Amino acid sequence: MINIDKLNGKIAENRLTREKLAKAMGISTRGLSLKLKKGVFNNVEIEKLVQILKIDNPIEIFFDDFMS
Repeated sequence: MINIDKLNGKIAENRLTREKLAKAMGISTRGLSLKLKKGVFNNVEIEKLVQILKIDNPIEIFFDDFMS
């Protein structure tokens, strides 16, 4: 399960709105909001998020269940 709190923290840390992040990912704002709500992203989307948000340790955000 994705740690949405940490992901939202990275979005805020990078001073991005959901609209700007969605545009950078090539998806709609509604699509991004639904993905954040469900906590489901595919591998390509995770790779884009890691690059856009400059995430150093993606495991702690995208594979939170495996860390506990």
